[in-house]
Amino acid sequence: MSIWVDISNISTFTGGVVGIIRAELEIAYNMAKISDQVRFCRLNQASDGIEEVSRADLGWLLSAATPVEGFLNHRSQKVSSSSIGDSSALPLPLKEFRSARSRGQHTKLAMQGLMSVLPLPLAKAVYYISRPFYLMFQGNSVPAKPVEKPSAARMPAIPDHPFSPGDVMFSCGWKDSNKEAIYGRVRESMDYRLHLSYLIYDTILINPKTKFLYGANSEAEFLKYFKWVATHCDLVFYGGNTARRDSQEIQRSLSLPVPAGQPVRFGDVPNASLQPLDQDATDALLESMGLEAGKYMLCVGSVEPRKNHGVLHRAYREMIEKPEAYGLDPSQPLPKLVVAGGLYGDVGLVHVFKEDDRVSPYVQFVRPSDEELDALYRNCRFTLMPTLYEGWNLTLPESLSFNKFCISSDVAPMREIGRDMIDYADPHEPSEWARLIARYTIDDQALAEREAYIGRTWRNKPWRATAQDIHDHLVQFDFPAHVNPPSSRLWLDLTLINNHYGSADGIPRVELGTAWELNRDPTSRVQFFETRRNGNDVEFVELTAVELPWLTRSRSDYPQAYHDHMAYKRHMIEQARRNQEAAWMVGNDLASQVFGPMMVAQPSRRSRIKTALLHMASLLPASTMAWLYRVVKGKSNDELAALASKGSAPATRPAPLPEIRTATGPTMPTDPQALSFERKPLRIVAHPFEAGDRVLSVGLDWESSYLQAISIIREETRIRTAYLVHDMIPLLEPHFYQPEIRKLYEIFFYWVCRTSDVVLFGGNTARKDGERLMARYHLESLPRTKGLRLGAEFEAEELAPREEDAEVLKRLGVEGDFLLSVGTIQIRKNHEVLYQALVKWLDDPEVDASTVPTLVFAGRQGWLVEGLMQQLRNDTRVARHLVLLQPTDEELRVLYRNCRFTLLPSFYEGAALPISESLAYGKFCLAADVPPLRETGGKFADYVDPRDVKGWRNAMENYYSHPELLAEREALIAGEKTHASWREFARDLVAELPAPAVTLSHHERDDSIKELH
Repeated sequence: MSIWVDISNISTFTGGVVGIIRAELEIAYNMAKISDQVRFCRLNQASDGIEEVSRADLGWLLSAATPVEGFLNHRSQKVSSSSIGDSSALPLPLKEFRSARSRGQHTKLAMQGLMSVLPLPLAKAVYYISRPFYLMFQGNSVPAKPVEKPSAARMPAIPDHPFSPGDVMFSCGWKDSNKEAIYGRVRESMDYRLHLSYLIYDTILINPKTKFLYGANSEAEFLKYFKWVATHCDLVFYGGNTARRDSQEIQRSLSLPVPAGQPVRFGDVPNASLQPLDQDATDALLESMGLEAGKYMLCVGSVEPRKNHGVLHRAYREMIEKPEAYGLDPSQPLPKLVVAGGLYGDVGLVHVFKEDDRVSPYVQFVRPSDEELDALYRNCRFTLMPTLYEGWNLTLPESLSFNKFCISSDVAPMREIGRDMIDYADPHEPSEWARLIARYTIDDQALAEREAYIGRTWRNKPWRATAQDIHDHLVQFDFPAHVNPPSSRLWLDLTLINNHYGSADGIPRVELGTAWELNRDPTSRVQFFETRRNGNDVEFVELTAVELPWLTRSRSDYPQAYHDHMAYKRHMIEQARRNQEAAWMVGNDLASQVFGPMMVAQPSRRSRIKTALLHMASLLPASTMAWLYRVVKGKSNDELAALASKGSAPATRPAPLPEIRTATGPTMPTDPQALSFERKPLRIVAHPFEAGDRVLSVGLDWESSYLQAISIIREETRIRTAYLVHDMIPLLEPHFYQPEIRKLYEIFFYWVCRTSDVVLFGGNTARKDGERLMARYHLESLPRTKGLRLGAEFEAEELAPREEDAEVLKRLGVEGDFLLSVGTIQIRKNHEVLYQALVKWLDDPEVDASTVPTLVFAGRQGWLVEGLMQQLRNDTRVARHLVLLQPTDEELRVLYRNCRFTLLPSFYEGAALPISESLAYGKFCLAADVPPLRETGGKFADYVDPRDVKGWRNAMENYYSHPELLAEREALIAGEKTHASWREFARDLVAELPAPAVTLSHHERDDSIKELH
């Protein structure tokens, strides 16, 4: 067994020695010295495999006096060779902008910006000429899984790697390299006989106590990484017991595996190679800062919301305004506070400190060198750490190493380190901080006793000891001889609703409700994706929480949140399409990859030019860039920071608006064998699926691209697939659709049957129809089938009419009693029979027209009803009794709550959602007498022949004119369970999904492939 240490992060990182980089450096450096059997590996340059790094190639690290010194020297050599140069002469905003990206990335972004403002013909020419150069600098991404020719016997390419069965690979890096995708594929290729062990530093980005301090994108990315670690690793190290406890609580809450966990304490011995400032230099430093040794407090750490410096400002105000309450002498100045750390997103806090005239004389913000920070520690009175939460905090051990007392936030990770050596204050109570600061400012004896206790109690831990602990656990851990594949993930296809800009009714409503319910169920392990096609290239792309913000909203809010999100996306796309270049770029996927981020993040041409020039300037030597800065120094630092921030802001390319299908064609031949079911020559660019995963779609793949692409993936990756077919109407009743639809649907259903392990249907009527039709395809094996009852999303508190409903109805133009028919207005829905029945009712000489209720048709206009719509709008006989609406979700709720009863005259349906919704509201439904509607409505509805105009007129009048009959029906509905909820539908759906595929060994796979031939 070999132990491998992944060094991908330190191999590519060009910034300073931040926490995770320091840990990877120290652990790799010391593990090499502990055992000659330790080997090193990293993601290769192409990001499509893992390569070994020899000890000779790591000479810059292993032969250095300290790992930090070796890294800094090595980095300087790399930076020098790339002509980036020292940026110390630059102001901070430009320095950070310049160092945030590599030379290649700056080049690519400069190209993006400049091409996006060129005239269209020139932009196209530059794009195609520069594309090879652009590809050289593409960021790390999941490598493509090319499929040159679809083949049933073709297995996926195995990434290059140096491992042998039984080896252990340990990583203490970070998530940004995408190495996990490669390690997952390598591990699968080795029949899971490569053991993985990762180090999780903390859960700050996903912990409910702290995740709100960061962006949703950061949370989503880390959660994906965190889930991967939980499902792929045999042993997980954690940065302390608190990190282990928090991680395992989150793993359990998400129904993830809880792998064996081992807390480690990180090294904290002060840097032995640091040369402290001599006394003269120290005195000069303190004098320049207006400080006196032993008379100031030190707070070390980045200035960001989580570090909670604001409580110190409020504590100072407490002491300034009420000194006697804290035992302070009002005539004596307060101790000064030095905040040492970089500014990361809390500009407002710094402004408050600096602009508060009563506090600002006592506080200063600095970014000291290591030597200056050493001097500040040695000469401070004590330290402050007001953090809201941490992983394994590195600054508290630093303070204790200098024998300095600390006042810390009373949170678990700080107590784990500080134990009884320091004092604690509530991070949200400034009075507690003021009391402790005042006490240790005044009481020299109490402070001396604390320092003496720290001196007797605290012992630093060398990084060598940390590395030894990790090495010993890896050697002694009982890794299983046989590892089962990771438990199955469920992938739900959201291609339809993530690119649908109309109302979410019918099939989009089902996809929306299914996604929301499955996301709420931690046992489902659901993840989301969409299918993107560019010519014959197909890519399956995972969707993050940032792209689906409506998923986190409440049951009553998520439909509207979805509409708002899609309206925003559409607005952004339409805004981009206002100029010719943007229209071309959005319409071309490859070009969108180049131009999209710049175009979306900075829509103004002027802003794009400025940022592109800033990226170009970052390619120059630092001295030249500094000279340019001085030339244009009219800009303030704040403006430069804002521009640099804009230029580095991530942006998401919006999906193009869907095309409206208008094509018509010849009627499909009656014999399905006369159709061509040949698979298109598709190429799978990338996908996130792994062996054992289950993939589900509940949408509608009109062009069968998703299904045919999935069929290729099934041949190379052992996934299980399921598809929900809502109905078979285009094949049973093709006259309700445009001729081309039948052909498309026939091909679609063929590929559903060929590709799916399970085909689910919207009800048993649809299932029986589907089983009868799928027999015609003469496939070698047919999928298992099951009919499901779809859900209704409404909850009890929404059912009763409300006072505010009257205002909504008035705005909609609905007055008095009304009957409601919900559904797209198309010939299959048979609104014409209701229209004719209403005319008959109004034309009856024995009926007073004023007593006839209004009919409300709630739905958008669909196919082949132009003539009917003209009649509905122009017929003066029904003008006062017929209202056509396209209501929002909330308006539809109002209509359901206040109607007398509902109508559904459809000739044929799948799951007949309007009946379920009607019954969910306790409303009686008068429906067409056809099998799928009887299946859904049962005994709770009444039925009329869909073509019997007189029958509809009589039935509507009967139930409207006899309230006692309607009351009986409503009592029956109220007394029994009439419909399934979306929660129940999602539960039943998951229960019917195929079991995860049993993963074969590669030897067994080879045998199974031979059997195919």
